Amino acid sequence: MTVAVGPDTPPPRGNPAPVRRRAAVQKAGTVLAYLYVLRVPLLICALVSALPFIALPRDAVAGSLLRGLFDVADPDPARPAWTLVVTFGVLTLTALFLAAAITVTARLILLDGRDRFNLDRVPSSSGLQLLLRLIPLLAVVLLLGGAWIQSWGNIRYKAAAVNGTLLAIGLFAVLMTVVHERLWRAVFVKKLSFLSTNNPIVLVTDFLFAALRRIVRLTPAGFVDATGRMWARHAFAVLQVVLSFVFYIALFVLKMNWIYIGAGQPRIPTLCLVLVLGMLACWALTGLTFLLDRFRVPLLSALVAYGTVMSVFPWNDHFFQTVNRPAPQAGLGADAVLKQRSERPAIVIAAAGGGIQAAAWTARVIDGLQRDSASCRGDFDEALVAVSAVSGGSVGAMYIVDAYAGGRIDAAAAATGVKAAEASSLDDVAWGLTYPDLVWTVAPFLKPMYPPFLVRDRGSALENAWKRSDSLTRATLDGWRADVAAQPRVRPAVLFNATVSESGERMLFATTTLGPPPPDGGRREFARDFPDRDVPVTTAARLSATFPYVSPAARVDRHAGLDDQYHYVDGGYYDNYGTATMIEWLDDGLSRLGTAMPSRVLLIEIRSFPNADPPSPNGARGWTADTLQPLTTLYAVRGAGQDAHSRLNVHLLEDDYGGELIHHVQIVFPARILEDQDDASPPLSWHLTPADRGRLLDAWDNDPDVRQARLRVLDFLGENDGTPRTACIAR
Repeated sequence: MTVAVGPDTPPPRGNPAPVRRRAAVQKAGTVLAYLYVLRVPLLICALVSALPFIALPRDAVAGSLLRGLFDVADPDPARPAWTLVVTFGVLTLTALFLAAAITVTARLILLDGRDRFNLDRVPSSSGLQLLLRLIPLLAVVLLLGGAWIQSWGNIRYKAAAVNGTLLAIGLFAVLMTVVHERLWRAVFVKKLSFLSTNNPIVLVTDFLFAALRRIVRLTPAGFVDATGRMWARHAFAVLQVVLSFVFYIALFVLKMNWIYIGAGQPRIPTLCLVLVLGMLACWALTGLTFLLDRFRVPLLSALVAYGTVMSVFPWNDHFFQTVNRPAPQAGLGADAVLKQRSERPAIVIAAAGGGIQAAAWTARVIDGLQRDSASCRGDFDEALVAVSAVSGGSVGAMYIVDAYAGGRIDAAAAATGVKAAEASSLDDVAWGLTYPDLVWTVAPFLKPMYPPFLVRDRGSALENAWKRSDSLTRATLDGWRADVAAQPRVRPAVLFNATVSESGERMLFATTTLGPPPPDGGRREFARDFPDRDVPVTTAARLSATFPYVSPAARVDRHAGLDDQYHYVDGGYYDNYGTATMIEWLDDGLSRLGTAMPSRVLLIEIRSFPNADPPSPNGARGWTADTLQPLTTLYAVRGAGQDAHSRLNVHLLEDDYGGELIHHVQIVFPARILEDQDDASPPLSWHLTPADRGRLLDAWDNDPDVRQARLRVLDFLGENDGTPRTACIAR
């Protein structure tokens, strides 16, 4: 049967399934497109929400690195209640500013995405507006909850902490309503209330809004309505940026004037600085994506291009401080130092690396061995002739060597040094990253305006934090070198081990010298490479402990930064145990001493982490394993491979000189101390929680293996007054 189709005949009803599929695909594509243009605020919100989960649970993936961020209160009896009001108040206020940045930037993209990026409009509903506020606030609640959970047992005045949080919420509400409204009137309505046209905040807001208007004239899509008038919400965002920047400056002022109380515990928590960085990143990077995504310019490409242009400036680098030497000063060789203990016992120490855990354990071990010896009227401090240290071990050794006075360790100064080694420096690293490093990254050409700016970064902030005694503020390697050569010797020689980033060689910042370096390389000495330059002791320790990203690889500040020099990084890249340098130093000295040798030599290895058994096969396979295996292998070799080399070097030294002359003791932070703990992974950052400090004390006082090592050191020194050696173990 034939059906005629005329002009008035309706078309046959089609299958609606393809239409629905196309609509579903289009809707999914729109969702994905909005997720892409919202990537910056979404990513920052996700990171903030995830931070407590990856830092705080037992065996958390980043617990050893990030757990200290949430330790915002210290049970220091000297800490008054009002400091907790400031601490929790500023932390809450910072988190709310970050939440506001996420909310405002996400709202702008959702409202103006259709015009700016040619996307389907997202229906504006009260539910969506509520979600835009609730999701960032939920991230804030999770973050603050993590800080409260981690710090709860250490908060002496819990009411003060609660009041600080409530006051911050009230202050934020005032800023977002009363202050915001008056600033709006002063800038846009020109009704000046309590703000004048000469007010810096008004001037900055005017400047930013004028810059925004120029951008809008070049690319108006998404900024203006159908009549060509700019949406008021963009002006609102400008005010929010100004308030955020004012808070950034205010936090800088607070940090400069109210940094510490008690044993190095910051009043303004380090976590605040991390959140401020997130707030600034949210405003800056979201603004860039809003401008560039319209033209299909990837954000990463823009950042790489800007970084490439800025790298043209020679000052876009990190430098370390040096001091002019009026004349080259040669230090004593190993033979001359060892000769000072001719026919008497001599002790040398190799202190391993490992962040603040290594610093605290090294300081506690050396101080504890001296107390053991002093309780039997021994001479451990006089017998100690040299220390080879790496990374955190360099920091701990620095504090104890600094405690020497007249050739003996001053007990009070050493106790203070142990506390200094345990004190947090994470706050200083975060401050340097948030302020000087951020400014130099954006505008490195500002550094030459004031020469000291060349050495101001998170690395210098870290070493300045370590100047916790008057003597360390002035100490240089030349000064300590003279102390080694004095008669009688004032303090032992130190060898701070760093690594040359470009060549992989050892770089020694030392107060003693070794023989000529091997012709094929492998070892360098700063005193030989730069005979006209001296280095502060804290700078030498910092370069030995330069684990990049925490503190930056740095080069010497010669010729205003215009010449090319090697960069120095953590000594643990070459040898994390310090034994390579110490054994080379011993071999160099003993081989040239002849008959003036010490009666015997004890090599003490201080290791801040347990000697772990090799891990079992983990079943890794596939392309992800292939991608990660080069990195995981490097990390594994840094531990097991270096340990094997260290043990072999010690055995070779014993074989060369015999067991009668060379004795060896390892003092290892015990594995059992970490068992059955809520936060079992030792810290790798520059912060110890009260629990971490308690474990260090427990390990020294109560671990049987550590106790046996202490007795072996006393056996080596001998019983000078007849007191049984077990009675010499001091607490």
